[in-house]
Amino acid sequence: MVQQCPRSANARTVWHNTILKLLCKELTDKGFTVEADSTVETDQVIRRLDVVAYRPGEMAVIIDVTVVADQPGELMNSHARKCRKYDAPEMLTWLSKRAGVR
Repeated sequence: MVQQCPRSANARTVWHNTILKLLCKELTDKGFTVEADSTVETDQVIRRLDVVAYRPGEMAVIIDVTVVADQPGELMNSHARKCRKYDAPEMLTWLSKRAGVR
């Protein structure tokens, strides 16, 4: 599977980082406070977040950039996994405090 192939790992990392840089620039240009590479320690695991973007008192999001294989359904499956990963009370509490939002 291409996603697992060590020969393409560097290219995936470069593509991931390129997307991340463009995303951070666009969010900053739109007035968001952007924090890249945040770390959140929960009771079960340490989460390393690609991007936390927020407007204090208004809204906040966690963004986890993922480069997936070009296979039917893979994008939706990956999105669902990421939503489950971050939709935990500890993560939501951390984000709420960090961004000053409910």
